[in-house]
Amino acid sequence: MDTRLEVVYRLEVPSEEQGTFARALLLEQTVETPEEVALRVPVVRERLMGEIVELEPLEAGGARLVLQLPVETAGVDPAQFVNVLFGNASLHEQVILEDFELPPALFDRFPGPRFGIEGVRALLGVHDRPLTASALKPVGLSVDELAVLCRSLAEGGIDVIKDDHYWPIIRLPRSSCACGAARKWCRRCRRAPAGASCTHPACRERLRRCCAR
Repeated sequence: MDTRLEVVYRLEVPSEEQGTFARALLLEQTVETPEEVALRVPVVRERLMGEIVELEPLEAGGARLVLQLPVETAGVDPAQFVNVLFGNASLHEQVILEDFELPPALFDRFPGPRFGIEGVRALLGVHDRPLTASALKPVGLSVDELAVLCRSLAEGGIDVIKDDHYWPIIRLPRSSCACGAARKWCRRCRRAPAGASCTHPACRERLRRCCAR
């Protein structure tokens, strides 16, 4: 278990389908390939597939499924880690993610949020209501149009305005200028911090330049 991520799901499927469904879910959450393909490649079979360690029918119906997944499947990216927990599985309404347990290797890799919800609320000065957030969608907008959209969101009371994930991974016309213009309105309104989408490695330098504007 020291090198395995343990994940617990509840499967809301008939008893006669539980074994097949559990096996399909294991493959979907790890190698995303048919089992006959995965089994004939030693490195995939031995290091990436993981295993079913428990499949227990529940009195109320359905089953409790426990998977142990190799830490390699979680990568070094928080988004990939969440995808391994409940990525493609979330497309199936019969699957509910109930719990997970991290091995020491993943505790070191993902130490947790720097601020937590209390830190975010302190940053925003909002303590007595749900928080609001919105993403900026840059495709098809000029720099000026994007800045106006950001201004409208900030002045309208949105707490956090998030970069769209397109900015770091594709080339958009004058995307750095658009990023800077949006952040200018966030600062001017002094209300909605700009939340950066920065899990992709290509985002690091662009984020640094945008924040300096």
